[in-house]
Amino acid sequence: GPGPGPRTVPEAARHYCVTRSAARLMDVYATTLTHPLSPAPQGVSST
Repeated sequence: GPGPGPRTVPEAARHYCVTRSAARLMDVYATTLTHPLSPAPQGVSST
């Protein structure tokens, strides 16, 4: 059967991806709180 090698690599990469995504969300959230008047990328400012 598959050894711990090929099973640890994807797991570590997956964990890293989740951690990185969470960090990015927190950063974006903090930026939104700091600059609530900043134009959203959805084109809301054009309304």
